[in-house]
Amino acid sequence: SSYHKLRHQIRINYTNVLRRLEKQHGDLQIAEIKARVVLAWHKDWSAGGKHIPMAKVFIGMLRTVIGFGAVMLEDPECIRLKLVLSGMRFEMPKPRSVHLTADMANAVRAQAHAWGWHSIALAQALQFELTLRQKDVIGEWVPLREPGASEIVWSHQKWLHGLRWTEIDQNMILKHVTSKTGKELEVNLRHAQMVQEELAMMIERDGALPLTGAMVRAEQTGKPWVAAEFRRKWRWVAKAAGVPDNIRNMDSRSGA
Repeated sequence: SSYHKLRHQIRINYTNVLRRLEKQHGDLQIAEIKARVVLAWHKDWSAGGKHIPMAKVFIGMLRTVIGFGAVMLEDPECIRLKLVLSGMRFEMPKPRSVHLTADMANAVRAQAHAWGWHSIALAQALQFELTLRQKDVIGEWVPLREPGASEIVWSHQKWLHGLRWTEIDQNMILKHVTSKTGKELEVNLRHAQMVQEELAMMIERDGALPLTGAMVRAEQTGKPWVAAEFRRKWRWVAKAAGVPDNIRNMDSRSGA
């Protein structure tokens, strides 16, 4: 199964959904699953239409599992159910209509500096001006057994995917391979005003920019952020900066 080739965090998310799917309906024979059964499941998963995104996740996982059974295992009942699912349509989540503005990004940066969390200000500038996903800025910690080499190791984990100082050349050109698509990003940081301001403040504080390691490091540990902790602290900063509660860190990219 291609499941084993997925990135670490995606496998964790998939596993959690699979466990819930198995717990709720794992005792049912595939032959018993008809269109009306799936519709009833969808209604339950969506809490009667209140949680459409969650229902979409479960329907997507059901399609994936049944598709594997149909294509790879050539199971007759999976082939039947795959055909049934292909003809079914479900309510889709409404696309997010909010985004983080430049003023909000600057407010977050100012508040982060006021609280001494300079790394959050730098991360916000990089996310907004380079239109990068959070993972491509702060990276992620994965078990040592996961694919990918890294010299940054901490408590049986290694750090991957985030921005490194070694990815910036002497002309301030940043080259980074994105985590989701594997596309190589190339950008001139001299054209990124927020980033330039953050780098100038870093030089003023520390005397020079680092040459190696992660660009964004938590002040508390001196190591790259753990994603959950970064999101928690960013939310505190954003709230104090007056950013509405419905605006998330992930909305930095669409805002940019």
